Amino acid sequence: MISAFWDSQKLLATIKNNKVKYVDLKSTYLNNQVSFNLIHLEKSLNLSIKSGWVLLSDEELSLTDSGSKIAKLLPKDNRPNVKAARYQLMDYITVEKPYWSYHLIKGRRESIPFMDPEIVDVFEQLHLYNSDGKTPDNETIEWWDRISAAIHTSGQYDRIKIGRIGEYCSYQYETLRTGREPQWTALDSNKAGYDLLSQNSKVNSTQLCIEVKTCTTRPQSFFFSKNEWAVATTKKSNEYIIHFWDITDKKKPLLYIFPRSLLSKEAPKNVGAAEWINCKIELSRISKAYIPPPMKKTDFSDEIIDRICSYK
Repeated sequence: MISAFWDSQKLLATIKNNKVKYVDLKSTYLNNQVSFNLIHLEKSLNLSIKSGWVLLSDEELSLTDSGSKIAKLLPKDNRPNVKAARYQLMDYITVEKPYWSYHLIKGRRESIPFMDPEIVDVFEQLHLYNSDGKTPDNETIEWWDRISAAIHTSGQYDRIKIGRIGEYCSYQYETLRTGREPQWTALDSNKAGYDLLSQNSKVNSTQLCIEVKTCTTRPQSFFFSKNEWAVATTKKSNEYIIHFWDITDKKKPLLYIFPRSLLSKEAPKNVGAAEWINCKIELSRISKAYIPPPMKKTDFSDEIIDRICSYK
């Protein structure tokens, strides 16, 4: 499948630079010396029209806004472009909604087993998935958040974005605190029941599971799921904490840290046949939360501050 994206990039580049009549399409390719057989050309044209990159009107081919966005990323020498192909994959999934796409919300690692090998190859070649466990770059994180939101409701992306900001802040906070980058578990799976896997301190390597919550409004509150609570209760007191980020003041993110024990009184109880799924917890009801000294702007990368400030 990855070859279909590369081939369609050649098609988009050709249409971008020429007013192409459908009947002249084959000769246009030959004139531009694009290495392409006619079977690939036909498949690329079908994919491009179906995915919304090319419009066929009055026997003339033109690029849509989405197709123009992709074409602008393409180099002049017709080399395959990964960034452009990521946009193509996003459009393809949004339009076609293949069966495996509904598993993408589970996280990178959790969704891979539901894909055919050729689809896994696409994700690997576009650097959207790697098996080495390294934290992906910001563009990759953004891609996964957007595709997850596209599968659900339009407001889902905003909620995902807010959550990622908190996770990103905790990721950097823990790196500074322990001297080691934590494992960003939430990117790979939504079943773990916590977002980061860090360690107790620079000298104590005992694993520390961190659930991250983020608030952008007052009064300060967050939601806790039954699954998150189930995981929390299986951990020892020195193996689990909660980070609560208040980013109401976007330029001065404030962190509250508290152990699982402080939630015990707030967690609801199952009654009869009824079972709770999510509960809302107000920070004002939780006492004795540890508030670290406010992190200076210099403690955060400019990128994190930009992310916080870009939220509207």
